[in-house]
Amino acid sequence: MLRSLARRIHTATREADELECELLGHVRALAPALLDEAGVGPIVAAQLIVAWSHHGRLRSEACFARLAGVAPVPASSGQTVRHRLSRGGDRQLNRALHTVVLHRRQHHQATKDYIAKRIADGSWRRRDSLRFVARNYAQTAMNMRYRVFEPETPRDLPLELVQEWQSEIVIEPGMSWEMDDGEVWYVSAVEPDPDQTFAGRVFFARRPDLI
Repeated sequence: MLRSLARRIHTATREADELECELLGHVRALAPALLDEAGVGPIVAAQLIVAWSHHGRLRSEACFARLAGVAPVPASSGQTVRHRLSRGGDRQLNRALHTVVLHRRQHHQATKDYIAKRIADGSWRRRDSLRFVARNYAQTAMNMRYRVFEPETPRDLPLELVQEWQSEIVIEPGMSWEMDDGEVWYVSAVEPDPDQTFAGRVFFARRPDLI
């Protein structure tokens, strides 16, 4: 009986190793930069890629935090203001973020220093630090998504169309703009048409730092 159990364990372990190697190949092909992040291995990286899915699914890091189940849930009572853990969202994604946070809390010096600083100034309680770090890491994960999957090539729209939508506003670089799909982009440049055939085009960047 024990010999049979040992054979099954050996077979399952070998199969798990083979699948992890296969995942590693896919991750290296799709988003090799993910593997450079502290605490992110092939399984966690694959889970992040699956969660990000396709362009337009996640409009902001707040949406990603809600999907991952790390967004704070208000649980205040009377004069006591507090939040509790979310039990919703994608639990596999939640587990992936939890794995990253556990690794970073023990082995990532920047995370360790940040937790110590927030506890020392009274902003966090030690028992809540894991939840706060998980929420902060959701923002880091979304920034990774932009670097990995969102090219820095700006979107553009005809100037006359933009002016038609916002006739009373001067279109200037740096201002935010909500697209038809609900995503917020930022004006990076306004270029008139040199041939005077059209009014020109307005170019948009994904993030302000790309302007």
